[in-house]
Amino acid sequence: MISNIRVGDNATIIVGVTKRASGNITITIGDRTLSKEIVDDKVTFVVDGLAYGTYNVTASYSGDSKFLASNITSSIYVAKYDSAVVVTVRDIFVDDDAVVEVTVSGNATGNVTIAIESVGYFETLDIDGNKVIFSVPGLGYGNYTVVATYNGDSKYLISSANASFNVNKLNITPNINSTSVLDNKTTVTVIVPNDAVGEIEISLNGVNFFGRIEDGKAVINLTDVGDGSEITVIFEGDDKYNGFVADAVITDQGVRIHPSITVGTDKDVYLADDVAVITVVVPGDARGNVTIKINGQTVGVENITNGKVIYNYTVPSSGTFTVEAIYNGDLKYSSATNSTSFDADKVNSTVNIEVNNTAVGNEIIIVVKVPGDATGIISIVVDGKSYNKTISAGEAVFNITSLNKGNYSVFASYDASGDVKYIGGTNTTGFEVLGKSTPISVVADPVTYGENALIVITVDNGATG
Repeated sequence: MISNIRVGDNATIIVGVTKRASGNITITIGDRTLSKEIVDDKVTFVVDGLAYGTYNVTASYSGDSKFLASNITSSIYVAKYDSAVVVTVRDIFVDDDAVVEVTVSGNATGNVTIAIESVGYFETLDIDGNKVIFSVPGLGYGNYTVVATYNGDSKYLISSANASFNVNKLNITPNINSTSVLDNKTTVTVIVPNDAVGEIEISLNGVNFFGRIEDGKAVINLTDVGDGSEITVIFEGDDKYNGFVADAVITDQGVRIHPSITVGTDKDVYLADDVAVITVVVPGDARGNVTIKINGQTVGVENITNGKVIYNYTVPSSGTFTVEAIYNGDLKYSSATNSTSFDADKVNSTVNIEVNNTAVGNEIIIVVKVPGDATGIISIVVDGKSYNKTISAGEAVFNITSLNKGNYSVFASYDASGDVKYIGGTNTTGFEVLGKSTPISVVADPVTYGENALIVITVDNGATG
């Protein structure tokens, strides 16, 4: 009996013979010959170290005084393990090196062939610790696919995988300057990176002016300009840089750029009492402050730090909140506004009941407590009767009388339908009305033996039994 195995496994070969046969069985597998004595009509061989491939196995019986010699041939297949390849690569920008990491499963050895066919990149690299890490420089803008092929070894089969990544263009934040307006004329200088190529276009009152970029700047003369004239500066982009559109204002002191401003929150939906983290982003070199308004009300004026303002706002209630951020401008940038919104849901309330056991005839005081800022109505049911009270300072106090001796339950419910912060809730507890203790007095006069004794026992008026 022989079963197929994988590389690295031991092959177990069982050779059976006719009952009561004696002597030895010899097997030949590959270039190895093994021999063992027959025990209980069989011989078991364990063969290790078989490499990948198919092997013929010949088993020979030497015979004995009763049985003739014989032989039989079979085969065993030693298979390789499947391998798996994972390719990891991130998006980069033009001029960055693409760093590709290839991981091969198990304890594979050998090498991996890397191919980026669109740029004619092919390289075979040795595996080190199940990985191959390499860099590809000089890729231009575009999308690329890298294919990694593991070429197999004595234990693992060939496999491959691929991954795509983008080489993105860089963004430009232009520096725009102008001379003072004289005779309705001015000169605007737009500064961009030194290796940017192409033209800068300026639109003024429907008229377009152009200037070619040279050594990182374009100089453009404008006419029919007045103090406060608005211009739009346009760059279409090139092989390395994305285009941009920047608005600016011409003043007697120079150009003030209309900055981009973004405003966002760390979540889209909050609960009442959560802290919403509001982030306002302006150009990195912008100075001054940002006014934060929530639903039209100013909640803060915050100074800009490294192009950002972060404001923490405690959400007071449920509802929809509109956040407006107003950048108030500086010498370089004009004012700008942007807004966003977020929602807030109600939070769960707590309903706690306080009541003590008491005796028949005493007033039962039931206190139902909810959060201190909750508003609305508390309702309770005791002995089948309902009682309602308006919440005051987070609680409602009920005074109940005329309950007989016994055990009672209190069911309390908070109606928060008119509350902007809390969801209503319920709770139940129990209490006992105890029987009232009755004082007893006993009076007896002295008597002589054999006389009748008069004993007087006195209880409270109204006691029965």
